[in-house]
Amino acid sequence: MIYKNNLEHCTLCPRNCNAKRYEKKGICRASEKIEVSSIIIHKGEEPVLSGKHGILNVFFANCNLRCIYCQNYQISLYNQYSTEYSVDKLVNKIKQLLPPEIYHIGWVTPTHYANYIPEITEKLKRWRDDLKFVYNTSAYDKPNMIKELKDYVDVYLPDFKYSLPEVAYKYSKARDYTEFAIKSITEMIYQKGTTLQIDDNGLAISGVIIRHLVLPENINNSLKVLDILSDNFGINLWISLMSQYTPIKKLDLPLELQRPLKRKEYKIVVNYMQELGFHHGWVQDLESIDYLFPDFSNKSNPF
Repeated sequence: MIYKNNLEHCTLCPRNCNAKRYEKKGICRASEKIEVSSIIIHKGEEPVLSGKHGILNVFFANCNLRCIYCQNYQISLYNQYSTEYSVDKLVNKIKQLLPPEIYHIGWVTPTHYANYIPEITEKLKRWRDDLKFVYNTSAYDKPNMIKELKDYVDVYLPDFKYSLPEVAYKYSKARDYTEFAIKSITEMIYQKGTTLQIDDNGLAISGVIIRHLVLPENINNSLKVLDILSDNFGINLWISLMSQYTPIKKLDLPLELQRPLKRKEYKIVVNYMQELGFHHGWVQDLESIDYLFPDFSNKSNPF
């Protein structure tokens, strides 16, 4: 099981850092306490998750992947804006903020707090049995952990960031990223299949959606990601292709990541996705960079 005793020698994620999180923070920079940076109604997710009213997203602080270019760097790399919660305190806060017309709750960057997800979910389901839970992860997860979340997640929303070990190491110090992403997504699809189940309101209630962010001067990485997805899971998969990469001046970025994505770069990836035959999902507008970049210093509405 993935419950609290794992934090004595934490191996929740592929880092296997064995941190005694009651005494010392792990590579993810998380202690044994649940740290949350923002709980907001977000309307900027995929249409089947946001719908008309939005999704209540819980943005956990810290991160086990720690990409050097992260657009959520304020909370994933530096943890500048977070509040500590107990399970009951977090459940009660969600109850306060969740209006009756919204029944989707998104766990954003939850891997390093996965041990708490079952208890939180069970308590919320006892309150409202119509709730649907979205697990929004980098996919740098252990498949066994995903297996244990089977009864607590309705929609998996993993990124598939890297197809090349050298790129994964350069940007996230995770040379084994692709291996674990494939294995964890395989378990997600084993649980939910590749068919996204959508209710009468047009909202996803079960399934898997794969996100991929295209990075400047890393087009080969993106093309190979699409090859891996096609070869392993088929073209019935739902894909959300994203163009919103934003170079952040405060971060120490390599030269190639110090500029936004070019239209011609993105077009190559979009065209290849269509050539492979993927026919479910979304292609983000290149202009989305203007309205999707968050500022977590504004806790009431980072977006």
